[in-house]
Amino acid sequence: MSHALATVLHRGRKAASNVISACLASSRGSALRNGPLEIRQHLDRSAGTETGTGRTNARYTLAMAEDDAPKRNLIVVAAVIRDGEGRVLLARRPDDRHMGGLWEFPGGKVDDGEAPADALVRELREELGVAASIELPITFAVHEEHRLRILLLFYAAHILDGEPKGREGQAVAWVPVTELASYPTPPADADLVRRLTTGGIR
Repeated sequence: MSHALATVLHRGRKAASNVISACLASSRGSALRNGPLEIRQHLDRSAGTETGTGRTNARYTLAMAEDDAPKRNLIVVAAVIRDGEGRVLLARRPDDRHMGGLWEFPGGKVDDGEAPADALVRELREELGVAASIELPITFAVHEEHRLRILLLFYAAHILDGEPKGREGQAVAWVPVTELASYPTPPADADLVRRLTTGGIR
């Protein structure tokens, strides 16, 4: 993730659509390897083409649902927390919730007017009962569902105080990096899991 984008995210919460646009723009010229992400590159050969040069302007847009229904944009933050042995903290979604039973990096939704890093501190305190320090973003992912577009921001984080326990009844586990792939996770987490297990992110 570019330094410029990380700076934008730490300054405060922008409108979700603007932050998503910034994430897409930051990826120009490089392949996005976010697993199930419905992100596509479109070459606009009718606009921005210079005669005789073959130059085109690339437009990066989100793949839209076939019904063209407007989608609500949502920003979610999640933490990659390691212990002294290098294990990564995962939390299991309650069975009665969307994607119940899957393991995820702990975090939650960003409230209106809330900075993403502040939201993550709050979520970790509310869900796991820990005080945490948040570092710069590691990566991002975009996940689309019916009438919903979710931008996930993954941050490195450290526990300052407390022992993580599921305060909403969810199980938590410290997982060795080599075993991360054996835990079923939401689709949007898959690429981060792969990069952690292969050493793409340390």
